[in-house]
Amino acid sequence: MLRLIYVTLISIFLLASSGCGDDFTEVPTLEEYFLENNLNPQQSASGLYYTIFDEGEGEKADFSKFVVIDFSQFDLNNDRLGGTMNTAFPAALQMSTINIQGLVEGLGLLGVGGRANLYVPVSLAGANSLPLIYAIEVVDIYDSLSDYNDSEIEKHLEANELTATRMDNGMYVIIEEPGDEAKPDISSTVTVDYHGYFLNGDVFDSSVDRGAPATFGLNAVIQGWQLGIPLFGEGGKGKIFIPSNLAYGTAGNTAIPPNYPIAFDVELVDIAN
Repeated sequence: MLRLIYVTLISIFLLASSGCGDDFTEVPTLEEYFLENNLNPQQSASGLYYTIFDEGEGEKADFSKFVVIDFSQFDLNNDRLGGTMNTAFPAALQMSTINIQGLVEGLGLLGVGGRANLYVPVSLAGANSLPLIYAIEVVDIYDSLSDYNDSEIEKHLEANELTATRMDNGMYVIIEEPGDEAKPDISSTVTVDYHGYFLNGDVFDSSVDRGAPATFGLNAVIQGWQLGIPLFGEGGKGKIFIPSNLAYGTAGNTAIPPNYPIAFDVELVDIAN
């Protein structure tokens, strides 16, 4: 099931909200919270409090890395404010884009599989006006967004026993039927029957399911389609696996999480030049 609240949750995680205290009349301090909940976390020199349950394995999630994490965010009344845990998609993001210093520092203590609770004081919470608590699990760590996209696509291909060609632009393509010799270009209007899905199999859009192919100008769609559809002639069929930089990028949309690669089964029904 598609999690349409994903972008909102990531916004909570990445972008501090100066109004997060508006709903609360009484908020304990971190010290009061620890006393009330019988907690004794460690404290770093910066003032971050943390409890590590598992340090994880391998290299840590330093500032240069790209990380995939599951998280939940709480206030000091233990009210959950957001997160990705128990949803279809963990957060996939560049460490350098995280605007909350306490999260960056806390993630830097963990390797792959690492789990911790972070207790972030206001001084390390970006524009937030209240302390925050994060329950964090590091799912994976990559050197770059490109490495992450390649890994996700290649894992999908292996799991489904598929062989694809990787293009220089980072797309992976399977041409099942090439179609006619003449191919569309960026100025073409095309009719395509398609099935769009995430690499875990969740479908986010499908003209096949709707029973009606879609007609559009190639200059009006994502770059992955502009590059992928012209690989086929009329009647051509295949699969295209699109890295996030050629799809919906770092912003995503209400259906596509930020930084996620996506896949399409496509049939080029018609070309109108």
